[in-house]
Amino acid sequence: MSGSGHIQGTTERAMDDLHAYWQPLREVTLERNELAPSLVSMPMIMPMLRGEWWMGAQVGSFARRTRWLGKDASVLQLLNSASGVGGSVFSGVVVERKWPGNWGFHTGVAAEFTEQQYSITGHRTRVEQDLVTYLVTLDDLVFVNYTDTVEHIVQEEHTVAGTARRASLLVPLAITWQRPVRRFTIGVLFGSLLDMPVGGRTMVQPDAWMGEQGIQPETASTMLNARQPMSISLLTALDLGYVLHERWTVAGSAQYAPGVYSITQGRNVHSINDRLGIDLRLMYHIQ
Repeated sequence: MSGSGHIQGTTERAMDDLHAYWQPLREVTLERNELAPSLVSMPMIMPMLRGEWWMGAQVGSFARRTRWLGKDASVLQLLNSASGVGGSVFSGVVVERKWPGNWGFHTGVAAEFTEQQYSITGHRTRVEQDLVTYLVTLDDLVFVNYTDTVEHIVQEEHTVAGTARRASLLVPLAITWQRPVRRFTIGVLFGSLLDMPVGGRTMVQPDAWMGEQGIQPETASTMLNARQPMSISLLTALDLGYVLHERWTVAGSAQYAPGVYSITQGRNVHSINDRLGIDLRLMYHIQ
C-alpha cells in the first residue's frame, strides 16, 4: 500500500508539473488564435485603402446642341430656331483612382473649342410714301394739276448669318466601374460635367439692321458671358480599354452629357448645352 501511494503521489506531482508547463503555452496559443483574424484581414484592407493612381492625356470630339432658356418667349423662339448642332474638339489631362472591386474615381480638366454656324431670318414691315402728280391736259391747255401722297406697304425679309466661336474648360467628376477581360477592360462611368466658359465671340455679316460692321468682338464677348454662363451636365459613358503594358493602357469611351442646370437659370435668357461624342485616352499607372 505504501508503495502504491508513493507511486500515486509521484504521478499527481508529475501531472501538476506538466499542466503548469503547458498552461502558458495554451494561453499564448489562444491569444494568437484570437489575433489571427485581424492579422489576416489587414493585408486585404490595406490595398483597398491604398488603391492605384493613373494619369494620362485625353483628346476627343463632341456634337453639341445649344438650348436657350429664359422668360422672353419671342427671343427664345428666335434663338432656338437659329441654333443648330455644332461641333467641338477638346483635349486635356485625366486622373483616375482605382480600387479593388473594379470601382474608381475619374476627374481631370480639358479645353474645349467650339465653332457653330447660325442663321437668323427676320421679317419687317415698312410703309413707303410716294408723291404722285396728276395732270389733265388738252393740247396745250392744263385742266387739272394736283399732287397727292400715295402709301405702299412693303414686306421685307432679312437673313443674318455668321459664326459663333467659344472656348470652355470642362471638368468631369465621375464614379467608374471597370472589369478586366483578358487584356481588355470594359466599364461604365457616371457623374457630372462642369462647363466653364472662358471666352468667345460672335461674328455676323454686315447688315442694314445690325449696322455696317455688325456685332463688335467686345460686345459679343459681353453677350456671351451673360448668355452662356457656367453650367452643369450629367455625364454617362461606356468605356473600352486595352492593356498595352503593365503600366500603359489605351482607352476610349462614348459619352453623353445633357445639360441640366445653369447658374443664371430663371433670371435671363441663357443657353445650356447637350453633348454627344467620343474620347481617346492614353493612361499611365503611377503607383
